[in-house]
Amino acid sequence: MSSVWIILLLLVMVCPVMSTGNGCVLGMIRSSVTIPCEYRNEGILERNNIAIEWRTSDSIVHGFVHGEDKLENQASQYKNRTKIFQSEVEHGNFSLRLSDITPEDETDYNCFFHKKGLSTSKHADTVCLIAAGHYTEPFLSTSHRENNEVDFTCTSSSGFPKPIVHWFINKKDISPEAGREHTTLDKDPSDGSFTVTSVLTVNVTQDLTVTCAIENERLGETRTSAPLYCHYTEPFLSTSRRENNEVDFTCTSSSGFPEPKVHWFINKKEILPEAGREHTTLDKDHCFTVTSVLTVNVTQDLTVTCAIENERLGETRTSAALYYYKQKPDNSQPSSNTGVIIGICVAFTITLVIGLGFLIYRRKKMPRRQQPQDGPEATYSAVSTS
Repeated sequence: MSSVWIILLLLVMVCPVMSTGNGCVLGMIRSSVTIPCEYRNEGILERNNIAIEWRTSDSIVHGFVHGEDKLENQASQYKNRTKIFQSEVEHGNFSLRLSDITPEDETDYNCFFHKKGLSTSKHADTVCLIAAGHYTEPFLSTSHRENNEVDFTCTSSSGFPKPIVHWFINKKDISPEAGREHTTLDKDPSDGSFTVTSVLTVNVTQDLTVTCAIENERLGETRTSAPLYCHYTEPFLSTSRRENNEVDFTCTSSSGFPEPKVHWFINKKEILPEAGREHTTLDKDHCFTVTSVLTVNVTQDLTVTCAIENERLGETRTSAALYYYKQKPDNSQPSSNTGVIIGICVAFTITLVIGLGFLIYRRKKMPRRQQPQDGPEATYSAVSTS
């Protein structure tokens, strides 16, 4: 090790670590930050004649001696995460680049400098590093308990430091009563960020709109959840036949809130079903699933659609049209007269086929006869010639 490096280490060991300087820099977790250090000097510095060291109160962060990085004594938590801008050193810029920031990096960083010809090393600067992380947009969900009690759960992740959770009911910021809100923090061991989960319990006696907000004071930002609304899916329409031309049309839509209005259309005209001819049910989990059954006496061909209206969201979703054709009388069995005619035709066809077959058979069995000559019947035989 060179004498310059030895002198630098000795001087750093005896120099007090200062907590004052030009202030602090903000480093975003999982990102990089530049910790500034500037040596004001007239002229250009020779890189081969200077030594730079960055330290915390108890460890070496980065060393630079005679134009090269010296990292043999670097603390393990900084391995492969530090960089000196070597092209800027000769201009007095000794800034340190620190990557993959975590909350554990929060501390004071001290910049020391030694130049050939100086009798002592210089404590160029001390800069504190504070870490922060952006929280994701909060996600709001619900679960139902007994006696109109509802748990609203607000979740946000990847942030730092610990946030402030705000709850809003019908757009008004509320201060939950004791025991009605419970907030927990889970720490990600890979980067030190937090996932915050806050549960607010509300006795729901009327329609309401709930939102939550996650405030990061260090970054001066607040992220607010989308209002807890549920959009109904496009309705699905199906049929089932009953007796005496009665048909049940079933309209189903899910994932909506609050309770919707169901509209029925026959041949594109909205109808008001008679009492007892429509039955609507709601299944409640997180949001609603609505099922409406319309019973119609079908006496002619018709087109049926249904629509689900969410008044709170001001939206209506309509099913695809279902075309229903009135069933025709069953003509699969022939009438008695038709049966007689078909029977006669079949018998005639069979008789004709048998007769033609018999004639063909007789013709094949009869011996071949020559054209008769005048006088007695002639007999022919083969004559051989020698």
